[in-house]
Order: sequence, then C-alpha cells, then structure tokens
Amino acid sequence: KYSFLGWSTNSSATSPSYYPGDSLTVSSSMTLYAVWQSAIKIELGRTNTATINFAYQQRWFYFSPSISSSYIIESSNS
Repeated sequence: KYSFLGWSTNSSATSPSYYPGDSLTVSSSMTLYAVWQSAIKIELGRTNTATINFAYQQRWFYFSPSISSSYIIESSNS
C-alpha cells in the first residue's frame, strides 16, 4: 500500500514540492509527477524491537521470549 504525498517537478523526488490542497500558478509548460510513499515501513532494532510506520501512525513493538518458547509482544500507541 502507498500514501499519496503530493506533486513534484522532479520524476525521482521523495518529497513533494506541492502538497494536497496547495495552490499552483502555472506560467509555462511544466510536468508534475505524483510522489508516493510506502504506507508500511518496518525498522528492526538490535534488541528484539521493531518500529512500524503505517500511514503516518508509528507503533513501537518489543518482543521478549517466554518460557513456552513463544513471544510476549509489548506495544506503544495501541
């Protein structure tokens, strides 16, 4: 899944020059490219942690092994 960030005049832009709702005055010929960002981003930590960004909402998870060989999962912002 992807989130629409806005428009750019650069075809390889990772951040938009124009955001949704912005006004744009065109005085000459220009090409606008849609700028998209993955809606899901996972960063794994070194100490049984993962940070997951989904559609601009960030969640932090901590995984700790239990006696039964399964994991206990703690989360922030849930």
